[in-house]
Amino acid sequence: MKGFLKMIVLILTCVLGGCASSYRPIRPSTLNYTAPVFGNGIGLSYKYDVLKERRNKKYAAKEADHGLKLIAVKLTNNTDTVINVGRDLIFTQEKIQ
Repeated sequence: MKGFLKMIVLILTCVLGGCASSYRPIRPSTLNYTAPVFGNGIGLSYKYDVLKERRNKKYAAKEADHGLKLIAVKLTNNTDTVINVGRDLIFTQEKIQ
């Protein structure tokens, strides 16, 4: 009887405590990027609302609640030189209003 009760408690704990949300991977290589910008042989394309597009509703809602925007960025190097991300690129942050 005690073993049966322990098993029932364990099953209920797993069922009621397992409230992890699902997450669908973004997979940047499969996105359709918009707004290509080319300058000096370097291409820059970006995509807004990638969480909503991949149907990650919970995380898209958190993104909106906290005033954040997740953006997928695609850089294309059409030059003969190697681009070092730490040395040649500068990333900045802007506040969304």
